[in-house]
Amino acid sequence: PTRISQILYNLIGNAIKFTEKGEVNLKVSQSSINEQRSAVSFEISDTGIGIAPAQQTLIFQPFQQAMASTTRKYGGTGLGLTIVTELLRLFGSEIKLDSKPGMGTTMSFVLEMEHSLTSQPKSVSEQSTNANPLSNLRILLAEDNPLNVFFMESLFRRWNIQATVAENGEEVMLLLAEQSFDLILMDMYMPVMDGLQATEHIRRLKDPEKANIYIIALTASVSGDIKKKVRASGINDYLQKPFQLEELREKLQKAQLQLANNKDINAGR
Repeated sequence: PTRISQILYNLIGNAIKFTEKGEVNLKVSQSSINEQRSAVSFEISDTGIGIAPAQQTLIFQPFQQAMASTTRKYGGTGLGLTIVTELLRLFGSEIKLDSKPGMGTTMSFVLEMEHSLTSQPKSVSEQSTNANPLSNLRILLAEDNPLNVFFMESLFRRWNIQATVAENGEEVMLLLAEQSFDLILMDMYMPVMDGLQATEHIRRLKDPEKANIYIIALTASVSGDIKKKVRASGINDYLQKPFQLEELREKLQKAQLQLANNKDINAGR
């Protein structure tokens, strides 16, 4: 379910971003293959700017958008559809594209799923939540994509976490000046002030507690260059998009353990 959510929020997010007027629709239908399996079809359509035939294969390549002018106007890293392609490959599926410039775009895919007649047991992470609660963490989420925020907040609700959201690095600095947080989940690509710039400003704050706040980078790119920049900026850890629920939980628990250790050290002084 988490991977399907990641596929949908990337496709729906793209559709919303490139549709200034009109509508975006999601259609889901199911057809039985046999008693044990069904085929579930997903179709995301919009009335946006559309994609020229010559550009339709390009957009599935990393760091590519249909035209340079598209990147300048709409932003983004050009990784969303690459991520979708890789996730669908894990399901043994592929994306289908139907688009006309000025008319809109339809993207669709089909997933084969097994029927489940019994309720799923609680995962290890859910069982251990009470033993190691995350609900007391004060999290500042720095993310400008509304669908990403929606997805993250849905994950936080599983652990009863109330997170504060900032849409860019400048908002991070303003919120950090007014409130106290335990950690920041920092998207690397934001308008106005990106994650690396915000981190550099934070590490120079006069308040030592806020200057040393635990920061986890959220990034779709984990190239050697990005890793070097993350380490050099003073970011504590990073999480590659798209990620699993368990991966986020482990990162938060790691941060929580570090916070507890720091409190013990300060108490002993």
